[in-house]
Amino acid sequence: MGINPGLLMALSTLNSVDTKDYDNVLKNFQTTANNMSGNPNLGNWTWSVDGSDDARRRAETAVFQSYMDRTKPIYQQQTDDLQTRLVNQGLTPGSEAYQRAMTDLQNNQNNATNQAAYAATLAGQNAFSQSLNDSLSAGNFANNAQGNYINQIWNLLQNSMSGYDKNMQMANLVSADYNQKQQAKQAKRNATNQMISSAIQNGATLAALAYGGGGFGGSGNASTSGGISRSGGW
Repeated sequence: MGINPGLLMALSTLNSVDTKDYDNVLKNFQTTANNMSGNPNLGNWTWSVDGSDDARRRAETAVFQSYMDRTKPIYQQQTDDLQTRLVNQGLTPGSEAYQRAMTDLQNNQNNATNQAAYAATLAGQNAFSQSLNDSLSAGNFANNAQGNYINQIWNLLQNSMSGYDKNMQMANLVSADYNQKQQAKQAKRNATNQMISSAIQNGATLAALAYGGGGFGGSGNASTSGGISRSGGW
């Protein structure tokens, strides 16, 4: 049985496919992947990000210092005014009433300062979170850009064929043609065996019919033919 003409045409078409460009790009990818695997940073991919402690400290310092710069003169003025008022009221420095009034003022000022420190801490945390989000966005942008670049390359290759793909298709075609031939041979053998089996069965049936129908002379009827009996005398 000869080679299928369709198979010959398919093999000829596959043989004419030039896979050099695809194979070269694939080789470049493999080389790049190998180089990346030996690099601790794995190329330019971003694997982890963190916020900036410097940004946090700058924010805390800026917010707290701004508060102190604005309130320090006010605190001093409040202290001077209270001292003057207490003296005008006849209270002497060091007296219990004088000291209690000054302590209350200082406590109020300290509470306000503590609130400012808390606000500065929140500002620092917000600055850290913002820097973390910025780093995350930058890392994702860089990774997506590289991923898109690689996808563009693969999209350019989607209508191409590698040497491996071409060889596999040719092997599959040859294998399919071989299997078809084997199936055809087996079908022919099965048909021949069926024909022989049918012929034997038909011959046996005809022989049985001929034997049972008296075609060879039945032993019971032939001995009494013509009214002659062996049991009587001659």
